[in-house]
Amino acid sequence: MRIRKLAAAALVGALAACAPTAAPTGPASSPGSTSASPEPGASTSALTPPALPRQFPVTGSLLESGNARRVTAALHAVAGDLPALKLDVTVSSARLSVLDGQRRVLTYQWSDGVIDQATSDLQYLGQHTFDPDDFPLDAVAQMFDIADLLGVAGQLVYQVQDYRGQQVVQTVSSAPETTTVFFRSDATAVPVLGTMTAPDMLMGIHAVVDGAPAVLELGFSPVRGYWAVVDGADGTRVRTRKDGIPTFEAPAQAVGMDQRSAFDPTLFDPVVLARAIAERQRTPDEQCEVIVQVRAPLTTPSARIDCQGQVHFVAPDGSSLDDELGPA
Repeated sequence: MRIRKLAAAALVGALAACAPTAAPTGPASSPGSTSASPEPGASTSALTPPALPRQFPVTGSLLESGNARRVTAALHAVAGDLPALKLDVTVSSARLSVLDGQRRVLTYQWSDGVIDQATSDLQYLGQHTFDPDDFPLDAVAQMFDIADLLGVAGQLVYQVQDYRGQQVVQTVSSAPETTTVFFRSDATAVPVLGTMTAPDMLMGIHAVVDGAPAVLELGFSPVRGYWAVVDGADGTRVRTRKDGIPTFEAPAQAVGMDQRSAFDPTLFDPVVLARAIAERQRTPDEQCEVIVQVRAPLTTPSARIDCQGQVHFVAPDGSSLDDELGPA
């Protein structure tokens, strides 16, 4: 990465040496209400890039021979290596928005072998920033192929940006948008999770528990996906993992959630839960919701299994608790 940054700096120097400089005219943005800010070391004054537009030819499309990485590095170099807010890459174009020290959003684009400034309606509202070099840009073609197989139709676009104020993610979607596929750092797709099999339950529960030694509630359903309610220093939070979307957090909205008793989420084995659900389904494809929490008069957690209105309760070992808690 150090070598790439030095090469990028050399590109800026070369461009600056052959032409006068011009101050950017990117759109201003409004600071957000969060504490997010440009990374340490970011310039505290407006960026003065080389005069643009400038030629930056590549051979082939951006899906070939590392072209996406080279073009993105060139855009980032022209942008002074400022913290990035959003990156878009298509087969034939790339666009990078960065945040300067005055929290202005500046956008640069590459197309037809030319780098230039661009207008954008992107605003800074406290989003997380990132370094484009940290993402697998050499695998954009692979991600396009995966997205195509998963049903993304139209003109594909690879994007890196903040998601829900939680984390920076990479996705492939389309214009016009049909569906969006999220990708891990190794360029593999975030899997779509169901709620009917033990392997899916294992992955879903693991994603929302995320190492928490205790939770206030744990659940999953076809509608809500997987969720866990955790009590932390910043209040009671709900972690959610649904479909093919990475886990995200939000403040818990239910009144009194923080008054519930915490329990060890590993007490419920996904295999035991899957068996308990199967025993209570009226048909194999009947959809069920499972909510695990500590319910009075018991002091240990129980799972409430609701299969379209037919409700039962089970203990961590899968035995029935209907006599103690229901059926409801």
